Amino acid sequence: MRVLVVDDDKASAELTLELLHTAPEVIAECLFRAEQCLSKCREFMPDVLLLDMRMPIVDGVSVIQTLRRDPLFGALPIILLSAYVDSDYRLKAFEAGANDYIEKWPSRIDLLSSVRSYAYAFHAQMASDMHGASSEGGGTSHD
Repeated sequence: MRVLVVDDDKASAELTLELLHTAPEVIAECLFRAEQCLSKCREFMPDVLLLDMRMPIVDGVSVIQTLRRDPLFGALPIILLSAYVDSDYRLKAFEAGANDYIEKWPSRIDLLSSVRSYAYAFHAQMASDMHGASSEGGGTSHD
């Protein structure tokens, strides 16, 4: 399972990576500049995005809006990972399309449990979408 961590705080990002790398099935990478998130997603193709909310230049809500408009990443699970707990800002993030919110610092078990749940659900949805698309055009006409 591929996880992209987007956080401008290097120490926070590295701690998150350490927690993720305790699970052998996780391949995780980090990005410190939110404005590069879309291009990094196209290169890395994550199953889950862990996103800090408050970053310079481009904030978490803007990243979510950009990804939700992209056909390739419209359904990508986005989990906010932030120490910033302002409910109005979190509401904006959820309205923009965030899937979940985890307050920094989660336990290893809580973080991995969330990441696994969203990644498995994402894969199941993709498989279902692919199965539905392949069966739609495969029927025969009986006139």
